Amino acid sequence: PRLTMTDDGFDHIPVRDGPQFQRAGGLENEPPGQIQVKQRQIVAQLSRDELEDRYLRLYEENIILKRHGRKQEDKIKRMATKLLRLVNDKKKAEQAGAAPQAARPAGPAKRGGRDIETEEMLEELHGKIRDLEKENRL
Repeated sequence: PRLTMTDDGFDHIPVRDGPQFQRAGGLENEPPGQIQVKQRQIVAQLSRDELEDRYLRLYEENIILKRHGRKQEDKIKRMATKLLRLVNDKKKAEQAGAAPQAARPAGPAKRGGRDIETEEMLEELHGKIRDLEKENRL
């Protein structure tokens, strides 16, 4: 049981699997001081080899999660850049909207002089940015 993630996409989130990653001994309902005592007892019972294996597994997991976080941040930056470009293009198109109707090329459907497809794309990109920011906070 390891963290798994494919290199072909950014949308894959590494997840833990397997029973060994569940909290030991039902410590969720214990007071904080008692949790530390029980955790120390659990660690004291483990062999050095087992501790090393768990440490290396967690270290590898940490590296994978950091890499994934950096990829998500890069994706957010690219999407924000695209969004800014779209907003600027939209502003330019609205400013150029004073051109005669016959001179405009036949393009996507307009609603009150606004490009519906661009608006939908903007909404979609805003949603993706919100989702990725939430994901990075976790």
